[in-house]
Amino acid sequence: GGGGASGSSTVRRAAGEEERPPTLLGKLRERSEGWGCSRFRHSVYPAGGACTEHTDYGVVTLQQSNAPGLEAELNGRWRHLEPPEGCVLVLAGDMLERLTNGRVKALKHRVCLEGEAASRAGEEDVVRQCNIFFLQPDKATLVQPLRQYLRGDNTDLSPVKYGDWHHLKTRLAFQRS
Repeated sequence: GGGGASGSSTVRRAAGEEERPPTLLGKLRERSEGWGCSRFRHSVYPAGGACTEHTDYGVVTLQQSNAPGLEAELNGRWRHLEPPEGCVLVLAGDMLERLTNGRVKALKHRVCLEGEAASRAGEEDVVRQCNIFFLQPDKATLVQPLRQYLRGDNTDLSPVKYGDWHHLKTRLAFQRS
């Protein structure tokens, strides 16, 4: 759960030991989490455009779009996600998966504008636009499973400093093969 018995994110260490970064729960309790890595993005997709399959790095992602094309892998199959007009989709991210010790899985998703979406474009260059908000902790925040999700059988997900996770995922996403 938090950073100690009192819930404080400040952990005292013996001389010579490294101080542990503050946990997300501890920072939320202290109201000190700045969500410094959070981002807002406006994405524009041309006819036939795509975004390869991935999970989002942070806690949750909010997405609103003007056209179909977003797909999610659910129960081993790719399915279209089409919310009612004017509604926002909430996608679970990697850090929500870690907070819940894998109970809530990060949603693997992609954008495919083939077939119906691309054919509706006609002469238009842009067929899909979306506003996306990524809720992401500060780089130094330690994200670990919450106490109520711990199994205690050596299968619990290990804590990760968000900045390290973001760096790893970004490096893997943009790695040239």
